[in-house]
Amino acid sequence: VVARLYPASDYSIPGLYARASNSVRNAPLSQTLELTDQLLALRPNDAYFWELRGQALFEHGEIQPAIEAYNQALQFAPDEPVLLASAARVLLANKTYDSVTGALNLLNRALLKEPNNSGYWRMMAIGYSDAGAQGLSALAMAESGLASRQVSLAIGHAKRAQSLLEPNTPSWLRAKDIEIQAKLK
Repeated sequence: VVARLYPASDYSIPGLYARASNSVRNAPLSQTLELTDQLLALRPNDAYFWELRGQALFEHGEIQPAIEAYNQALQFAPDEPVLLASAARVLLANKTYDSVTGALNLLNRALLKEPNNSGYWRMMAIGYSDAGAQGLSALAMAESGLASRQVSLAIGHAKRAQSLLEPNTPSWLRAKDIEIQAKLK
């Protein structure tokens, strides 16, 4: 469909973008990068063109270059939740302490804009788990359950978080709040 609507002879931004998006999973990485290079030559400050490049690199296992592309994207749209979360996903895949810490920072920023995004909370849980903070990981999963209205998930993880966190700390109290809120739904 994309090839019919946007043939290779179409060098418009919509044409290039459609073919680049389509090629991420359906063509060699070199083809996608060629198309994103063309887009970036037209609009070097477009965060979403950098994001597309990062996505392509990530999906082809090129983690470090993907991180660099997402860093570029965030230079041009530093507060866009979807870009923050996408960059965090790539950092989590890198599995280093600095990357996990960076991912948690980006996810916190994304959640300030979209506090009820259950997917962001799930990624936060992965990050906390990777960092060895199992109590905070359970709390983030409880937040995810609450945000997605999955009552049993929210309650189960809230109880787990309470068992792992220091009693009466802000995180423990939030877990208790989640348990209560979920029971009211």
